[in-house]
Amino acid sequence: MLNAVCPAPIGTIANDLAGDMMTLTKGTSSDLTSTLHTSYGDCTLQLSVDGTMASATPNQTCMLNVTVAGTAVATTLTVTSWLLTSGSSLGVDTLTTAAMGTATAVGQNCAVTVNGSASRSGGPADASPE
Repeated sequence: MLNAVCPAPIGTIANDLAGDMMTLTKGTSSDLTSTLHTSYGDCTLQLSVDGTMASATPNQTCMLNVTVAGTAVATTLTVTSWLLTSGSSLGVDTLTTAAMGTATAVGQNCAVTVNGSASRSGGPADASPE
């Protein structure tokens, strides 16, 4: 789930990420590259890996198009923290994510949180960010 809490008159914007996809690839300038594909656009971050956790370097940005009152608004998301944690139980691989940041558009700053999980059993990952 992606939530943005904005000042009035915008208020809270929620985007259910269930069914959206996150891809992880070996990084070229970092240990890992993560791309979250959403209805607002793609957000690609460089991550450092330590054991079963990967974290983004703070202040990376993504350009997204958020629909507000029926109008697409160009929005800059500045990530202050993004943590992925992997695990495995009974043959099912899991990945949880928790992130915080600030979205800025038309002079407004909104506090953003992202939380979700994904799982993979066997073949390709079945991502279900919540």
